[in-house]
Amino acid sequence: MASNSSGGENDSQANSVIAKDPRTSLSPSQGEPGEEMIETQSTVELSSQQKDPADAKMQPITKETPIEENCTEGELSHEEIKHEDGSHAEETIQSSKKFMAIEIECNHLTATQAERIVDASKRNITFIKLKLEHNRLTDAMTKRIAYILKNITTFKTLIFEHNNPLTTAGAQHIADALKQNTTITTIKMIMNQGPGAEALSIVDGLKQNRTLTTLYIEYESLTDTGANRIAEVLKQNTVAISLNSNYHDPNTFISMQTLTTLSLRQNELGERAMQHIAEGLKQNNSLTTLEISWSKITNTGAQHIGYALKHNKTLAKLDISTNKITGIGAQHIADGLKQNTTLVELHISRNKIINAGAQNIADALKHNNALRKLDISTNEIADAGAQHLGDALKHNKTLTILNIGNNQITECGAQNIADALKQNKALTLLHIQYIQLKDVGAQYLADALRENTALRTLNIYKTEITDIGIQYIATALEQNTTIVELQISNENVSEDLRQKIKEFIDRNRKKSNWALPQTVTDEYTYFDYSKTLATTNDSNIDWRCIWWARDGVIVAGGNGSGNGLKQLSHPYGMYLDDDSQCIYIADYGNNRIVEWKLGDESGRVVAGGNGKGSRLDQLDRPTDVIVDKETDSLIICDWKNRRVMRWPRRNGISGEIIIKNIDCFGLAMDAQRFLYISGEDRVTRYRMGDTNGIVVAGGHGHGNRLNQLYWASYVVVDRDQSVYVSDFANHRVMKWMKDSKEGIVVAGGTREGGLDEFRYGRGNAPNQVYWPRGLFVDPFDNVYVVSSWSHRVMLWRNEASQGEVVAGKDGHESQANPMHGPEGLAFDRKGNLYVVDQWNDRVLRFSVKP
Repeated sequence: MASNSSGGENDSQANSVIAKDPRTSLSPSQGEPGEEMIETQSTVELSSQQKDPADAKMQPITKETPIEENCTEGELSHEEIKHEDGSHAEETIQSSKKFMAIEIECNHLTATQAERIVDASKRNITFIKLKLEHNRLTDAMTKRIAYILKNITTFKTLIFEHNNPLTTAGAQHIADALKQNTTITTIKMIMNQGPGAEALSIVDGLKQNRTLTTLYIEYESLTDTGANRIAEVLKQNTVAISLNSNYHDPNTFISMQTLTTLSLRQNELGERAMQHIAEGLKQNNSLTTLEISWSKITNTGAQHIGYALKHNKTLAKLDISTNKITGIGAQHIADGLKQNTTLVELHISRNKIINAGAQNIADALKHNNALRKLDISTNEIADAGAQHLGDALKHNKTLTILNIGNNQITECGAQNIADALKQNKALTLLHIQYIQLKDVGAQYLADALRENTALRTLNIYKTEITDIGIQYIATALEQNTTIVELQISNENVSEDLRQKIKEFIDRNRKKSNWALPQTVTDEYTYFDYSKTLATTNDSNIDWRCIWWARDGVIVAGGNGSGNGLKQLSHPYGMYLDDDSQCIYIADYGNNRIVEWKLGDESGRVVAGGNGKGSRLDQLDRPTDVIVDKETDSLIICDWKNRRVMRWPRRNGISGEIIIKNIDCFGLAMDAQRFLYISGEDRVTRYRMGDTNGIVVAGGHGHGNRLNQLYWASYVVVDRDQSVYVSDFANHRVMKWMKDSKEGIVVAGGTREGGLDEFRYGRGNAPNQVYWPRGLFVDPFDNVYVVSSWSHRVMLWRNEASQGEVVAGKDGHESQANPMHGPEGLAFDRKGNLYVVDQWNDRVLRFSVKP
């Protein structure tokens, strides 16, 4: 466990308590009584291993708190719980007026510990969620869980994840309780460790339950018999709306007329299961989205799906990617498409479809008038298949998005696609990345672009073209007036060509109401690349004189925590792009990056969103995001996966790892395109393309000396390459001049008893910051910082000894809809302030006062 090198022997004891808020994960600092926290707590987590108490804040837990990968069994560690009998958790649960959830991870709870937690829950009136992950569950523990289900009238969510298998007696306790429960809406059983019989006992308990809306049973040993038992339960529980299960019997469809989205991803769906799914789709009148990717579906399964498509009248999106479908299976799908009139989106990528399968799908496109999006990338389609698809595009009048990238297509196949573009008036996005386009193929496409008037986005990334081929494209863009997005490999583009293409793209964007990049003046430079020093060329702004409205307005989220496109879940960092009038939000709880255009009511997922995980199309707890305008890509801190990723900003299917095995939390980029990554006790600078960086702040272990940091969170860089960093656990903001050996305190850092007490100066006084987060620096070196546990944004003027409250708690409780637990921070060119209001799952804008 990392420790403060200047701290005394009381560190381990003082750091032994972890009591977390549901929307952040804060631990009390050294020597602070637990009572101070209780007023703001709403989640308690008990964990056997944490790297550091400050790590708790870096591990928010609105949905699922990140934990160590290699958990150890045994009694609760004194490093995480002060009293091993659970008394601290009991006190927190009983006393907090905002307590909502318990999350218990990597422990072997004794009966005494479990009983203390349950006893406290009896007296709490806001308890809604219990999560048990990586624990050794005993019958005594499950008996007490059953008590909660029977008696806590606010309780709604129960999660078992990666625990040991329940015993028969333990499962029966839960099942009996569910028969009496009248409030629970969500049960997740994701155990993956043992036989399914005990889990099915719990399912049987749902037969009399009438409140359940979401049921996950991801259990690899669940048999078809077990799936049938689940189906029987759901036929009686007709309000169920979501089911994730292995070997699921989809006869459930017939009785669940409220079901609109069903995901059975990453399950082994055999022929019988697929037959049931098809029968369900044939009769179902409500399902609009079906995701069955990563499910080992064979051609026989595809045959059942094709049959269902002929009869289903509601399905709009079907994802059968990453399965075992070949040309024969594709033919069955195509047969269904010829008669289907509702499907608008089909994902059949990452299968083994060859030319014959492509031909069948192409034939279907000639007859189908509903499909708008087709992803058939990453298969085994060669030039002959591309020829068939090209012929189909000459006839099809409805398909707008086509992805045929990462196939075995060469310049010959590209010629057929290019010829089709000369006639096609519907296609607006074409992805042919990772093929052997070469310069000859680029010339074919260039000729097509001179005539095509519909295509807006062309992705030719990594297609083996040189400067010659790019010159063909650039010349064509002189005449083309519709292309506004061109994705291409930077290594093949000279600076002159890059500038030439940029001019044509900007011209087209302006014509189609896209915002042009900001004009750069000599006086101030606004760096488009990242969270650099925020300066502006707007001569109407004087940062020394402006002030902000007291009340913010919601510009993103604000519809409760959730994964809908109008919702956010525990958002962290954000990036504001003035050019496109969009904000990019690290939607931590949903494992995704959301693009939210200012003025819109909903956002758009531009990275991740495929569940948490480490695949290249997944994220796991992202904490920050910036935009690299040079490559038109997002750079993302994928915190739980310990990596930094680059993701195409437009229609990116997956990302690429640019730096791995790194403790990252915040990101910034300077005008020279150096990337700065904060995390742990340091800030490291990387030249883009390099994997070895240079430490530019901290790097001397956790501590409070001027050459140390204690959990570096967000970072910004000014035009002189000075680094500003939120020194989270030291409750201060540090500035490190370029090449300096130590930093200077520019905000917070109040100390009462000498340097050794420096770290403990947290609080709400004007000269303090309390767990600092988001940062911004204006042209006059004034620092704006989020004081997260003071629920406010503060302005510390250059060389000032105390700050001023810009937004939030300055009379916080008097506001009608107060900011709570702010996180990220940004300003636009007009000086308007944007704040991630994390605990309220929204982004607020505080406008400049007239």
